[in-house]
Amino acid sequence: MVAYACEPGFAGFLLHLRTLARVSIQGEARTLPEGSSGYAEARALYQKRFHDSSPLFGFGDFLLFRLVPREARFVAGFARAYTVDAEELKKAAAIRLGP
Repeated sequence: MVAYACEPGFAGFLLHLRTLARVSIQGEARTLPEGSSGYAEARALYQKRFHDSSPLFGFGDFLLFRLVPREARFVAGFARAYTVDAEELKKAAAIRLGP
C-alpha cells in the first residue's frame, strides 16, 4: 500500500516512494477473540513489541487479529525482490531465531 495523489481526470497517479527494504505479507487474517485459547499469550507478545498499545486493549472497537501467512514478498531495493511461501518463512525464522 502506498499513498498517492491523483492528477486531474485520473490521467495519472503520483507516488512518493521510499527505497527502504520492505515486506508485504499475504495470508488469512482472523479475529482472535478475547478469552479464546492463545489470546492472553498473543496480547502479551503484541504489548511487548508495542509498549504504548496497552490502553487500546480497553476499547471495544479495537480487536486483535492473527494473520497466518501464505506468502511474503520481500523488496530489498531496485531489481531485488523475492517471494517466499509459508514454509520458507518458517525456515528463515529458525535460522534467525534458532530452534
